[in-house]
Amino acid sequence: MKKLQTYLLSVALLCISYVNAQDLRQEVGDWYWNNRFATADANKDGALSKEELAAFPSEFTYYLNENYFRLSDENRDGSLSTAEITNRQTTEFSYRLAMEKREIRKLQTEFPLLANVNATFLKENPLITAKLFQNYSWLVENRAVAQEVYKDKVWMDAQEEVSLALHQNLCWMASNPNEAQNLYEGQKETLKSPALLGWRSNHLKFIRQNPALKAFYQLEGYDATIKVAKE
Repeated sequence: MKKLQTYLLSVALLCISYVNAQDLRQEVGDWYWNNRFATADANKDGALSKEELAAFPSEFTYYLNENYFRLSDENRDGSLSTAEITNRQTTEFSYRLAMEKREIRKLQTEFPLLANVNATFLKENPLITAKLFQNYSWLVENRAVAQEVYKDKVWMDAQEEVSLALHQNLCWMASNPNEAQNLYEGQKETLKSPALLGWRSNHLKFIRQNPALKAFYQLEGYDATIKVAKE
């Protein structure tokens, strides 16, 4: 179990990995951190209030804890800047993974079949699947069965709540750029970094076409964040 937790933490930290300047993981990681902040910053003042954090509970669970918010708010102004959140990244991810593991254990107590879950069970129980797709730790541990479910585009299109849960899991989408790309059809290669920018372009298109996702991402601010540059 300890080895598994260490592995999960190392995978999560790919989102903040700085291996080298040309590494796609770094580009994706930078985008993930910048994007989730920009998306939550509804009034665009460069800081996240408690209300703005609460609008994205799955991404900012750590900071919704009053004590952890206080520890993160270094200048005691009642909001969190990008620098303050950056300073807490490792601690935040450790906390997030612990909470996700607790949620998995709770669900397994309620639904024993989750211990040996298969795609058939997940498709027959979309509400449970939506909860699992929100859980980064579960997706890492059950990658194969998760892929079997979300690669069934017909089923996913009919289950908006499941699709929304997966796309709201920004850490999963960001740390698995190839998987994210495969969720969209009609990929078009773009300049500079095709794997990353092509995903951004299609992600934006998907959001525009899905009212629930459009509302979640507050498209006006999100649009500027992921605009594909042409050189």
